[in-house]
Formats: sequence, structure tokens, C-alpha cells
Amino acid sequence: MDKIEIRSNCFTLIRYIMALTVIVWHSHRDIGISDFVVFRYFACVPVFFFISGFLTSASLDKNRYSIKDYLYKRFLRIYPELWISVFLCATVIIIQFPYLLMKFQYYLWLFGQSTIFQFWTPDLLRFYGNGTPNGSLWTIPVNIQFYVLIYYLYPRIKKLNLQQDLTMLALGVLLNGVLSLCEVYLPEIVYKLVWETILPYAYMFYLGIIFYKYFDQIVSFLTKHFYVVAAIFVLECFNGSFFNFIPHTSNTAAPIHVLVNCVFWFSFAYKFRQLNIKKDYSYGIYVLNMIFLNLFVHNGILINHYATFVLILIMTVLAAVLSDRIARKLFHY
Repeated sequence: MDKIEIRSNCFTLIRYIMALTVIVWHSHRDIGISDFVVFRYFACVPVFFFISGFLTSASLDKNRYSIKDYLYKRFLRIYPELWISVFLCATVIIIQFPYLLMKFQYYLWLFGQSTIFQFWTPDLLRFYGNGTPNGSLWTIPVNIQFYVLIYYLYPRIKKLNLQQDLTMLALGVLLNGVLSLCEVYLPEIVYKLVWETILPYAYMFYLGIIFYKYFDQIVSFLTKHFYVVAAIFVLECFNGSFFNFIPHTSNTAAPIHVLVNCVFWFSFAYKFRQLNIKKDYSYGIYVLNMIFLNLFVHNGILINHYATFVLILIMTVLAAVLSDRIARKLFHY
């Protein structure tokens, strides 16, 4: 088998699939679509975290960034389109409810959405849509925590051997399970805040780091045995109750399901690397989709469940393309 280059993959296609999965899940919950059964098996957020762990490790390993340059690149990855989504969300809400301009909590919410407190929604806005005007943004602070920590920890992680890496991964899975059991022991606010830290999701990022460190061996094995991996993925999806015995919450899905998803989609990315898509608007789709969904939900605009879904999808994609162009023009990247 020819040596496979790390950059020779279809991660962009997978990001699009995961972003579509996010919209399907939100639409299933809020507008009642229910026929897209296959999407329920895609662990979209964990796969995003896994890919982030893989690609960030690759970037740090190949480039000697100063902390300033590194953080600036991460800033460009997250904030320009995030701020555009916050502006759009705020505009949509204010057009409907101008009295909110007189409420201090509204400005606190805008500050949180624009910085690192995206998980907080004040009671003032709980009436709108599904109760969280842009609930997709909860993953932003988790990603930021990872980006900061990996910059300082990667030089040490790089020196670990396979046994040590697998031990770290197992500890991450164990931590996720332990935290899932803590709800009855911790005050509600503390428990919720814990799930806004990187701790429950650390193993997802770490799996991506492992796949980068041992890339040649892993990618060769997985692409050679892709159809076996796919069969295991399907088996786990349809027999989840048998495999997924480790404690977990709805935030993360069961660890075995997460791990099988990540392995399958990684295998897919390199088995079908010719499906590479150059332009990636998936981040914009992710941070914008709930703005349109909540607009429809709050105003009861349900022409037909599936027609509404398609309309929301089209509006989200068009907004994501425009958001990318505006961000690149404003921030010159």
C-alpha cells in the first residue's frame, strides 16, 4: 500500500455530514421531523472534537508557533464567524422584541455569546424559541479550553509511549463515566458547569491525538480493513444497549459509541480521500443553524415539517457562505 499523506483525506465532507446531523437533531426535537433515522447514529459533536484533536496535534507538531501566533490562528478559526452569528442572532431577536434593548441581562448575554460564556442563557430569553437562542454554541468554550491546554501539554504528550497514551485515553473515558454519575452528589449549578469544561470530553480530543501520533500504522490498518470497521460501526449502532454499558449523559453519548464513531469516520476519511472538498463552510453552518430554527419555532412557521426543515437548511447554508466571505474580508485571512 502506498504511504498515505495526512492531508489526503475527506474531513471536510465529514464535517458537512456532522453539521447536517446537528441540524437534523435540532429539527427532530423542535419541529418534529423523524424519518432521517440514520443520523441518530452519528455522534456529531464527539467527531468534531476528535478531528480537532487530530488536526491541532498535526499543526503543533509541524510548526513552531509562538503562543501569540498560535492563539491568533485559533482566534481566526473561531471568533470572526462566531461574532457574525451573534450579531445575526441579536438582530433577529431585537427586530421581534425591541424592548430587550432596555434590559441589562440582554447585554450580559451578548457579552457571554461573544466571549467564552456561550453556555449561559438568562431567564430573560428563555421564552424565545426552544429556550436557547443559539444553543449550538455550547461547544465553543470546550474547544477554546482544548486549544489553550494542548499548546502547553503537547510537547509532553508527544513523549508518551503507546501504553501511556492508551492509559490516558482510558482515564479520560473513566472520568467521563464518573462525572456522569455525579449529578446526585453535586449542586445543580456545579454539575452543569462541570459539563461546560473540557473534562468530560477530554478523551475525544485525546483519541484524535493518538491517531495523529501513530498515524501511519493506524491509517494503514483501518483503510485496509475499512469494511470490517464499517460492519462493527453498524453492529454497534443497532445493538447499542449491549455495547454501551459505561455510564454517560445525553451530552456525550456512550463512550463506546463515541469511540466507534470516531474510528469509523476516520477510516472513511482516508479510505475515500478522493472525496475531498476544498471549501469548508461547516463551522458557519454549525453556529448559524439554530438562529433560523428558533425563528421558525418561536413564530410557529411550520408550513410542513419537512418543507420547513429544507427551508431552514437552505437559509443556514446561504448564511454560512456569506458569513465566511464577510469574516475573511473583515479579518484579512
